[in-house]
Amino acid sequence: MKDIIIQLKNIRKQKKITLQDLSKKTGISVKQLSKIENQKAVPSAATLQKIAAALDAKILIVDDNLPEGREAG
Repeated sequence: MKDIIIQLKNIRKQKKITLQDLSKKTGISVKQLSKIENQKAVPSAATLQKIAAALDAKILIVDDNLPEGREAG
């Protein structure tokens, strides 16, 4: 999950999207987004999907409860 978070942070920065803008797009607070990016909070798969969708990014989330990974975003 750490790698996914790093990739999403890099995508956000490449697209020059601020945490404030991402917060507006996702409904996730700036404080929580910052904690996620700095790995001080562990996001759910649904939260990662929201962030990826807001960034127009494709990520693969592997869920041990599913027979295969699923694409998010």
